[in-house]
Amino acid sequence: MQSSKGFGQKNQQPLGTASPDITTSPLSIPKYSPSVHKQRSSGSLTAATSQTLSQRSAPATTTPAARSDSSNDFRVVGTKIYDPNGREFIAKGVNINGPGYGWPGKTPEQVDNIKRWGFNSIRLNVRQLGLDNKQTYAENGTIDAIVEKFTSQRIVVMIEPHERTGKWFSSDELNKLVNWHKGLASKYKDNPYVWLNVSNEPGGSDSGSSSAVSKYVQQNTSVIKAIRSTGFDNPIVVDGWSWGQDTGSWNSNPVSESKSAILSLGQKLLAADPNKNTVFSLHTYDQWKTNTQAKMNDFINRVHAKGLALIVGEYGAENGSSGRFKETVSGVLPVVQKREVGRFAWAWQGGDAFDLTTNGGGYKANFSSNGSMPDNLSWFGQQVWKDAHRAENLQMHPGKPPEPVPLPTPEPISSPTPSPVPKPSASGSLRYEAENMSRSGYSTEDLSSASGRKLVKLSGAKGSLSQTFRGEFGTYDVVVGYFDENDGRSILKLDFAAKDFTLRFDQNLPSDKASSSSFARRTLGSVQLKEGEMFKLEGVRDTGEYARIDYFEFVRKPA
Repeated sequence: MQSSKGFGQKNQQPLGTASPDITTSPLSIPKYSPSVHKQRSSGSLTAATSQTLSQRSAPATTTPAARSDSSNDFRVVGTKIYDPNGREFIAKGVNINGPGYGWPGKTPEQVDNIKRWGFNSIRLNVRQLGLDNKQTYAENGTIDAIVEKFTSQRIVVMIEPHERTGKWFSSDELNKLVNWHKGLASKYKDNPYVWLNVSNEPGGSDSGSSSAVSKYVQQNTSVIKAIRSTGFDNPIVVDGWSWGQDTGSWNSNPVSESKSAILSLGQKLLAADPNKNTVFSLHTYDQWKTNTQAKMNDFINRVHAKGLALIVGEYGAENGSSGRFKETVSGVLPVVQKREVGRFAWAWQGGDAFDLTTNGGGYKANFSSNGSMPDNLSWFGQQVWKDAHRAENLQMHPGKPPEPVPLPTPEPISSPTPSPVPKPSASGSLRYEAENMSRSGYSTEDLSSASGRKLVKLSGAKGSLSQTFRGEFGTYDVVVGYFDENDGRSILKLDFAAKDFTLRFDQNLPSDKASSSSFARRTLGSVQLKEGEMFKLEGVRDTGEYARIDYFEFVRKPA
C-alpha cells in the first residue's frame, strides 16, 4: 500500500535506529537449504539433502512446458487455486514485514501467532533492490529464515518487492527486479509454498495511458518469463495498476475495462506464462469505498468471465477517530467470502493506523487458551479474525484424487494398523468422550457401537473441540478413537501446550458410514501433561467424510 489521491501516507517510517538488512550486493541470494522440497521425478515432497538441493539450484536453460493439473504445486485452474493435494485453496493471510522493510517485526518468531489467528498465508513485504532510500530493520529476519519457519507449517509465503510503489521500474531497475526474482525462483522452486508477487502497486495517476500499458506489460512479462526459465512452477502474482486498486478512477462504477489492467491486459499476461499459473491481485482502499459491494461483485464477475484467478492482496481499515475505509472493508469482505476470493489483511505490524489490536499489531492479541476471539482486537481486527476462522466449503479438483502430499508435521504420527474392534479402557488411562467436550462446529450423532453410544461429526467444513485435562502430571500416550470412512480424507489437528499432532483420516476402511467396520484407534505419540491444561482439536471435512470422533484417551507411561 502507498499514498494515492485522497489517501494519507501509509508507508511512513517509525522512529528507531536503522539496522540495514541488505548485503553488499542487494541481489546476492545465498543458497537456500529448506527442510522440504519437491521430488520432481515422483511428484511427492521429501526431505532434502544439501547434495540433492545443490544439484537443483541452477536455473534451467530452457523455458519449461506448460504445467499439467497433476503437478504437486499450488496451481490455477480457471478462476480457482488448488493446493498440492488438489484441494481448493482460499488465501486468508496478512501482510507482514520482511527483510529490508521499514517497519520492525522479528518476523521468523511470529509463526505461532500467525497460526493462532488462523492465517494460511502471508504476503512478505521486502526491500532488497536498493531503490528506495528507507531505513531497515535486521530483526525482521532473512527470507530464508521466514520461508523455512512458515512453509514448514504449510503457510504460503508470497514474496513481494515493496519498492517503486505507484511508479514503474526503469530499464536498469527492471533488470535488478528481474534478476532478484530469478534468484528467488531458482532458490525456492522446489518449495511449493513459496509464491512470487512481481511488484507492489505498479503505476499511479498515469494508469490507463498508452505509456502505462506498455510499461505494465513489459514489466510483468519480463519477470514472468525470467521466473519460469528457472523451472519455478508455483503461482506468480501480478498486482493491478493505479496503486494496485486497478480502477484508474475514484468514481468509476462499474470499473471501466480500459482503466483496469486486470480486465484489459490480464489475459495477455496469462498467455505470457507458459505454465498458465498466474494470479491477479487487487488492493482495496479509497478507490473502492463507494458502492463497494455492487462494484466488487461486478468486477469479480468480469475477471472470472475472462478465465482469470483473483485475490485481494491488501485490504484494511484505520483505527481511531478517522475510521477510514471501514466502509470498504464492510463491503469487500462479504463479496470475496461469497465468491471464494482469497484476501490478505494490511498489516500484521506497522507504523500506520491499520492495527489489528487496540494496542498495536496482531502479535499483541490477548490469545485465550480455548481459541476464542481475543478481547483487545480493533474493529478491523475483529473482522479479520472472524474471517480467518470462517468455515469454507473447499472442493477437490475433479481431475485429481485427494492423495495427501507428505509434508512435514509438527509431530509425526505412529501408524499402527487400525483395528475395528471394541475399545477397552486400559489400566491407568483417562478417557474423554468427544460428545462431552466443548464443541464448535461439531454435532452429536447416535451410534450403538460407539463408546458411550454417541460420537461427534462436523456440521460444516470445519469445527473444533476443547477440553481441560484433569489427570495427574506425567507423560501420556495420546490415543484417538475415530471413524475412518472411505469417502474422503478428513484432517484432525490436536494442539497441546507442549506439542502438536496431525491425524489424517486416510485408512480407507470398508465403509462410507460411521460403523464398527470404519472404527479406528490410533496412538499419535506421547506428550507431557499437567492437571488444568487445556487442549484443543480442529477437524476439517473432506467431501463425504465429516471427521467423526468417538473419544480421546490418555494412557499414562511409566515414570
